[in-house]
Amino acid sequence: MAKIKKYSRLTRKRDNILLTMCIPGLLKLIVFAYLPMIGVYLAFVDYSPRLNLASPFIGLENFKFFFKSGDAFRIIGTTIGTNFLFILVGLVIALSLAVLMNEVRNKFFLKFVQGISFIPYFLSWLVVGYLFTAFLDNHGIISKVVGSATGVKDYSFYTSSDHWLGILTFANMWKSVGVTAVIYLANIIGIDKEFYEAAELDGASWIQKVFHITLPSLIPMICVMTLMNIGNIVRSDFGLFFFVTRNSGPVMRVYEVIDTYVYKLTMESTASDAVQRAAAAGLLQSITGMVLVTVSNAVVKKINKESSLY
Repeated sequence: MAKIKKYSRLTRKRDNILLTMCIPGLLKLIVFAYLPMIGVYLAFVDYSPRLNLASPFIGLENFKFFFKSGDAFRIIGTTIGTNFLFILVGLVIALSLAVLMNEVRNKFFLKFVQGISFIPYFLSWLVVGYLFTAFLDNHGIISKVVGSATGVKDYSFYTSSDHWLGILTFANMWKSVGVTAVIYLANIIGIDKEFYEAAELDGASWIQKVFHITLPSLIPMICVMTLMNIGNIVRSDFGLFFFVTRNSGPVMRVYEVIDTYVYKLTMESTASDAVQRAAAAGLLQSITGMVLVTVSNAVVKKINKESSLY
């Protein structure tokens, strides 16, 4: 009995230490995730700074404005379309990179490749925006090459929406694919090596081992990662669409997304009802993401329960 009590005290002390280490993360979650939810109320009122939370309730009028503006379906379509492309291309490239890194036997070279692929992830979109400007504005290297080939003087990518779907996809992949590939690589390393040895004895080629052992073993992780990305399919990366495009008018007329639309409503609009309209658009964005995750997870759960998110 004494040993059990002693063990319980030690366990309790250890757990208290671990829980204490969670406090900074919990505070961040409360301050930046839960407290801002008070602002959801703004989506349903005719907000006035003088009245604050006592502003008159107007129901769904702010949501009606978003759909009556004429740009709602275009903006939502652009947001979902570009993010769907990012998810699809990102999945293919990340899996390919992870499989190739798994074949590298030189540990020094493997660590070098992992480090190089990780570096863009730690750069802010503001810095990335300046890097792309150095290549794509009228004095940029790529712009000069394209200008020489087309015969256009002072060619600039920022004066036209052409090519920007590819540019945005490349920028998103360049910044995030390294981290995703390492996550998949960690799962590949955990696959039982006996499967590969048995396949080699049966005369399986490298590509056959990839398609019949590696990829099937990664299906649960692929499903989890894809479900998490689907939850953000209506929440674009603001930095990507704002800083990389430099908020250029010709580009943003085609590639305006919900996040940049909300920013312009709150920061650039002089309308008195801009705040509540932005809150309505943001709330609609969050609800849509939650519904997509729930439905997608239910579908995956029906097909394979072990691959579902919850």
